[in-house]
Amino acid sequence: MNREYLSDVEVSCRGIDLMVNNDWDGCEKLFTQYKNNSPLTNYCYSFFSFMKAILTFEDHLLETAHKNIENTQKLCTESTKMFSSFKKAFKLSSNSNNKTPDIPKEKVLEDKFTKAIILADCKLYLAILTFVRQIASSYLTSGLLQIRTSWKSYAKIQRQLYGLYKQLEPNAEQIYGSDPNSSVLQLWMDENDESESDSKPNNSEEKSDDQMSEAINELSVSDDEVGAGMPLETVKRLLGAVSFGYGLFQICLSFMPPKVLKLIKVFGFEGDRSVALKAINFTSNSKDMRAPFADMILLWYSTQATPLFGLSEGDVLISNEDTKSILDKNLSKYQKSSLFYYFKGKYYRSLLKDLDAALSFYEQAAEYSNHIREIELISIYEIGWIYLTNLEYEKALSKFLIMHKDSKWSRSFSTYICAILSASMSNLNQANQYVKEALKIIAANTKKLNAIELFTQKRCEFLKKNPIKSKSVGQLFVIELLYLWVCLPYSTKENLQRMIKACDEINDKNLLVIKCLLEGSLHLSLQDQDFGEQCFNECLARGESEKFTFGKYALVCANLELGLISMNKSDLANAKSYLNKAQSGYKEYELEERIQTVVKSSQRRLKFKMDNEKKNNALKDKNDAEEQEKINKQNEIKNFYIS
Repeated sequence: MNREYLSDVEVSCRGIDLMVNNDWDGCEKLFTQYKNNSPLTNYCYSFFSFMKAILTFEDHLLETAHKNIENTQKLCTESTKMFSSFKKAFKLSSNSNNKTPDIPKEKVLEDKFTKAIILADCKLYLAILTFVRQIASSYLTSGLLQIRTSWKSYAKIQRQLYGLYKQLEPNAEQIYGSDPNSSVLQLWMDENDESESDSKPNNSEEKSDDQMSEAINELSVSDDEVGAGMPLETVKRLLGAVSFGYGLFQICLSFMPPKVLKLIKVFGFEGDRSVALKAINFTSNSKDMRAPFADMILLWYSTQATPLFGLSEGDVLISNEDTKSILDKNLSKYQKSSLFYYFKGKYYRSLLKDLDAALSFYEQAAEYSNHIREIELISIYEIGWIYLTNLEYEKALSKFLIMHKDSKWSRSFSTYICAILSASMSNLNQANQYVKEALKIIAANTKKLNAIELFTQKRCEFLKKNPIKSKSVGQLFVIELLYLWVCLPYSTKENLQRMIKACDEINDKNLLVIKCLLEGSLHLSLQDQDFGEQCFNECLARGESEKFTFGKYALVCANLELGLISMNKSDLANAKSYLNKAQSGYKEYELEERIQTVVKSSQRRLKFKMDNEKKNNALKDKNDAEEQEKINKQNEIKNFYIS
């Protein structure tokens, strides 16, 4: 029986469809079967291993993914060299025989662009793996340089393909959203700006880099070549492919706090979310293998990033209707996709605030992914948060116990949640045992702690010195999580009142600053802005009159909340003062980078309001001046006749 013939592009799309629809075994089998066919099919195999590694955090899978991606790079560079030699040989042969070799220029160009995009993707994925694996010695010499090379490639390829797309498609700007090249952002780095103090790569790394540079030069497309006659459908697919990396890169940078941007030597650069979302939306509507992942990025932005980072007017937003449309489109195609059911749960939770519907979709996502443990755990984690938001402590504990036992991701954090849930149900001995266990997990961690693990460490160290002696303390720390993870807007009035009652029972002086912040937020959620404002002011008064380090973030958040209240009252001068204090008035506190990203979003919103106020004032002044001029003219005419 003859094997069905599939083009490389068909293999890539069919395999990704299998993966997204939860048939990971079928996807792996297909990509393994075709992995040696071409650089594209080999890239698909490497991409599959990369996704599996990122989801599991298993060391051996991360190592395998790293090797597979390096092999794909090698295949691209070697095939490029072979093709270059092949062309030279053809040229010599044709010169001697007076014949012209029949090499379709459009195929040569398509091959060049495909490999160039693959190499850019590989650089980005290797950088991500470097950061995930936390190889300290490689952060500067490998991770950041991979990102820089990747970005330069994306920007150049995207510019060239978009230019070609404009030549072939009269409505290119309307379809893409705008001309992305009108606001292309550059990394402000000189070609030779690597610090001399950075560790030098060894000879093998230097040789590998030289080979990569040579390959990239071979794949560089000249302006003359761009007009080589590729069909419109091919150009659209390739533009969709590069737009995914190009857009994803800018979205990631747009959410980085200024401190991190300085660390990675990005000066004056801010990812343009508008350009990014237009690029990713184009990928979403393309026939490239990355299309479903582009939809996932759009859904993540709408359902997770928007509420978590406080995006609002002045920011680029995706409407509820567009979010629903993306979900409907994909769930009609991928009817067993746990990932899209997961995002449907996010949609109902974050945008519609329907926790019961969200719970049912998370449960469906978990059911469809029961053979893919890592995706199942993501859904179980979200189910736990639904129960946590509803103050259903026992049900929440059952879910976070699963995370505590099975998840590779921040086990100490799940263990800490188990501790405060146990305390909230008056199981104080069990709670204190979980605290000790969380600290053991942190102590056994050989890698650098991430922000959530550092937050967990600080909480557990405090609770070790001050063992939990009442359920109200456990409940206070539950409320703190709900505040920091932006869950209070989804709580019912009854549950908000229960939380206020729990806060009222706290009299430990070490917790009073946090208590005031949380009480303010709870009253704000109950539409009692005046009392909420009093609580935030009390938080600042207590915190700034006493020396303390535990819960220092509360002072930043109190300033942020007061800034937002002032903004809503149109007291923009006060809002600016509070937000500036939140931005630069405090250092070294819990979840600093995340909170600073929210502050940054709030400042963007304030700027939008202040700019509008200036425009309105200028327009009012203009109208007033015109009206006064009319009155003056009327008075002149009147005076003329009277005199």
